[in-house]
Amino acid sequence: LEAVGLHLTDEYEGAFISQPSSWEYPLAHTYIQLPENRDAYQKSCGGSVPEEQSELQDSCGGSVKEVRLDFPGYIQQTLYSGFEQTEILGFGGGIRRVDSSGPLVPSGAYIKPFPIFPPEFSWIRETDETLHPFFVGILPGGAKIVYFAADFDRCAGRSRLPDHLTLLANAVSAVMGEALPLIVEGPGYIDTAIYRKDNARVIHLTNLSFANVIGYCHRILPVYGLTVRISAEGKEKAQVRYLVSGKAPLEISAENGNFTIPVERIDDFEVLVIS
Repeated sequence: LEAVGLHLTDEYEGAFISQPSSWEYPLAHTYIQLPENRDAYQKSCGGSVPEEQSELQDSCGGSVKEVRLDFPGYIQQTLYSGFEQTEILGFGGGIRRVDSSGPLVPSGAYIKPFPIFPPEFSWIRETDETLHPFFVGILPGGAKIVYFAADFDRCAGRSRLPDHLTLLANAVSAVMGEALPLIVEGPGYIDTAIYRKDNARVIHLTNLSFANVIGYCHRILPVYGLTVRISAEGKEKAQVRYLVSGKAPLEISAENGNFTIPVERIDDFEVLVIS
């Protein structure tokens, strides 16, 4: 952490070590306050702005230009994608105080525990504006960073709260951007793996829907309408074969540097071969 200008202190808040997943556990009834300004762009009527920025028309009566702010703002916007109408996120974990003396800027604030019952006592008591769950930025060499001072990864593995999983996925997107090797979009829980065999790439998709519950998986729930996007690696065309479903081979063309592959249905798993 010292290499990127972050300094981990001995001060911490919230629920650490083993704990029940229930929010009735007092120290786990915590939240994260998201920053008010999360936009990576600001609008300006007139003024001097770079020529490459797009011009828009607005009620201010003149040319309105969208000007991109500093890069940490862009990372922050991606990190909070999907939470545009949200002010606070449920947390339930532990957070360490971290100080930054480098290019990484703090984001968000910690809402301290408060009673969950009786209802008349369930209201936010205190928000620590100096205790930040996230640090975002870009290093002089170009590396993009999202640092979690709050243990959302442990909380996601424990309680599988969808907001936690979305936040972690957003963090990967914020630092990887278009460099993500594989994106699968659609319903359900799909485990993915990529392999290379000779001149072909193999994508293994495993349907874990209904497998993430306590007890035995006694039935398979098919998922429908998936889209797989993978880098074209400079190729313009390719063929994809569906080894499990037996669907006829599909000719695909690159668009914006990627191949987009439709997967109509997965029962237990599917294997795609791109060549």
